Order: sequence, then structure tokens, then C-alpha cells
Amino acid sequence: MHFKKKIFIQISIFLLFSLLLMVLNRFFGRAGDEWLIGALALLVFEFINPFIGIFSVQWINYTLLSIAGFVVLFSGVIFFASIISSVSMEKYGDEAMVYLVVMYYPIMIIICGIARLIIKKAKK
Repeated sequence: MHFKKKIFIQISIFLLFSLLLMVLNRFFGRAGDEWLIGALALLVFEFINPFIGIFSVQWINYTLLSIAGFVVLFSGVIFFASIISSVSMEKYGDEAMVYLVVMYYPIMIIICGIARLIIKKAKK
């Protein structure tokens, strides 16, 4: 299954890149922005991953694995941000609401699923 490798690579890239940015921010940025960097990594993944999935032959399997990968990415981002940041999520306050970006992932999956159906119908 070729798409499993793609999803694993995507998750790894996003986790490592967000970890790198969090570490750099810890030393050179504003305290607490590690949480924002994590949310940004999730948001970018949410918009890129479903569009890649449109072109997957086994869209359903790709999407299910992507959702599992998103849970891993979300957990990793929260874990890294809580370890690296000098500000706890509780003290981060209202800005922690940025993690509501999680709700956009199902919406993007639905939009891309509809786009995939339209593309299939147009090819026929």
C-alpha cells in the first residue's frame, strides 16, 4: 500500500518541521508562540493532506489513514509544545482557542470528497 508511506512521510515532515520551529522560537521568539506554531502545523496539514488524497486511487483508505495520522500529529504537536514552551496551555489563555482548527479537518475532507466525485463524473 503505497499511500501508507505517503501519509507517514507527511506526518513525519510536519512533526519534525513544527518541532524545529518550536525549538527555534523557544530561543529566539516570543514565549508561548510554540502553541501557535503547533496550531499552524495542524492547519497546513489540514489543507494539504485532503487535496493530495483527491488523487489517491483508494481514497477511502487514504482518508481513514489520514485521520489516524492527524490524531498522531495533533498528539505530537501538543506533546512537543507542552515540553518546549515556557508557557502552559492554561496560561496561554484565550489564544489556545486557535486549536479549534481541528474542526476544519472533517470539513476539508468532505469538500475534497465532493471534488473527487465531481472529477470522477466529469471523466465519464
